[in-house]
Amino acid sequence: MERSPKDLYNDYSNKNIDAESLIEQLSSLIENTKNINLRLLSIKTFGQIDFKSNNFAMKSQNALFHLLENLLISDSNELIRNEAAIVLNKLFKKQSLTPMKWALFHDESPLCLETVHESLMEIINELQSKNDDESYSILKNEIREIKDKDFTIAIQTNGKRFFSKPNLVKILTNYYTLVFLKRTFWRIKYRVKDAVLVELDFSFKVLSALPKALRYLQSLEKLTLKYNQIFKLPEWIGQLSSLNYLNLNINNIAKLPNSISMLNGLQELSLWKNELEELPENIGNLIHLKKLNLRLNQLKVLPESLGNLIKLKELDLHDNRLSILPSSIKGLESLEKLNLSWNMLKELPEEIYYLMALKILDLGRNELQVISPSIFHLRSLEILNLSENKLISIPSSIGNLHSLKILNLSRNRLKSLPYSVYSLPLLEELYLVDNDIEELPSKIHELEKRGLKIIT
Repeated sequence: MERSPKDLYNDYSNKNIDAESLIEQLSSLIENTKNINLRLLSIKTFGQIDFKSNNFAMKSQNALFHLLENLLISDSNELIRNEAAIVLNKLFKKQSLTPMKWALFHDESPLCLETVHESLMEIINELQSKNDDESYSILKNEIREIKDKDFTIAIQTNGKRFFSKPNLVKILTNYYTLVFLKRTFWRIKYRVKDAVLVELDFSFKVLSALPKALRYLQSLEKLTLKYNQIFKLPEWIGQLSSLNYLNLNINNIAKLPNSISMLNGLQELSLWKNELEELPENIGNLIHLKKLNLRLNQLKVLPESLGNLIKLKELDLHDNRLSILPSSIKGLESLEKLNLSWNMLKELPEEIYYLMALKILDLGRNELQVISPSIFHLRSLEILNLSENKLISIPSSIGNLHSLKILNLSRNRLKSLPYSVYSLPLLEELYLVDNDIEELPSKIHELEKRGLKIIT
């Protein structure tokens, strides 16, 4: 009667059979049975062997290594290859570098490739942790075997400057990760600079989650993940400390992890058309952010910390569910473009007065009945959209907007305009469609002759 892997391991633990016999009998099971589960269990049983606490003959160790190596390289079943990679990495980490590398370049299974890549990351990190000449020599040899021109040119150009141990590890980490990503995802776009990945584009890849391999790319500066089906961001995204651009447009993300606040170098964050209902309070830690696109989400409120984004130049909140703005908005002293259209705003905070750098303000399609006088202190404002609200009148103080070029008042309930509108010195376009204005003043014809475009 054929003995199970569990029985064989119990015999070995009870010293009824020696290590050589255990390996021989498990190997026989793997090679002679067609039962996949039995083969997998046999390989997993190898993983229970502790070479450090037992006196194994070198012959037995070598036999086991070569068996696992052959399974990884040549077995037709991806589950068997994957399990062989796991056990090979556990028992023979340093020795497994060569077969792991071969599998990275030749295996077709995403499951195996992910396991092999993770194993290579562990092997490289272990080599870095050892302070000996052998480890350094292995890393240098691996660098010399790189064939990718994006890497070899930088290595050759920089010469010895690139050959510190930490730098060797960084280059190999990026190189093996790029190989893994290229073999797993069809036609990804990327850019390599100084032998490290700095840009990756995963647009239209039907991703439901971020590839775990990305967490090793500490030098990544630009990451594009638009047009996918991502519903959640991992906490480890905060580890991408060099990131300055993150595009997650058109996904299914309902909540951002708190770790997003650790991306201190982020300058542009785009989350257009997701399912966001709230922002983390610590979003205000992204103090270098210049562009924030949150249009087409489900946001009802904004955190007070938003006001900490003192370098923010563009904020797009089009088509959310905002009915109120935080008073902290006054802290956005660098803001030049603010889009609040298609929300549920009934009033604006007086603190909007402080946005003195604002050039474009879009408040179209809200619930505004009265315009806050604070808007008319925004002397840099060039474009003001107040269309599709419930405005009955416009204050004469609108004449203070001396930089205004485009004014859209369409689809309100206006019966007249203050005379100061016609005195705006730089006004080029005035939209008045679908109001209750019966007659425009005669001066309007003079302005039209001067170039003012009026749409009624």
